[in-house]
Amino acid sequence: MATNKVEFDREGYFISIVYYGPISLDDVEAVREEALRLSKKHFCFKLLTDFREASFDLSTTDIMDLPDSTAKVYSEHGMSAGQVKRALVVGKKSLSLSFLETVSLNRGQLVKIFKDINQAKSWLLMDHRMQPAKTESIGKDKDLQKYK
Repeated sequence: MATNKVEFDREGYFISIVYYGPISLDDVEAVREEALRLSKKHFCFKLLTDFREASFDLSTTDIMDLPDSTAKVYSEHGMSAGQVKRALVVGKKSLSLSFLETVSLNRGQLVKIFKDINQAKSWLLMDHRMQPAKTESIGKDKDLQKYK
């Protein structure tokens, strides 16, 4: 069983998750619940997960099922996993999680894998909000808009 730390980072305004040791599916589920609780409490939807000191006791199937189980848990709490931005930091000894990133993105979740924690933080804290589209009126009806 992994040792882990889940806390709200007030300075960076994100949820920080750090795993140490072997990670089981039970660990992932417990940490996910705590991160969800903190996200709701602080209205914070940016998560930084540090796996650099961890190893995985999960099968490839378990890892590939994580995006769907994450979506289900968030949905049960009236939220969408797609509204959460997650940066995952892996170490040299960590299992490559690039397939987790791909599956997550295919499920509409914003997840990115990093080897450098500072790059992960920079990406996580970058503003990804959509900018409003420029519009122009069509004809005489001001309510109709044409997007450029």
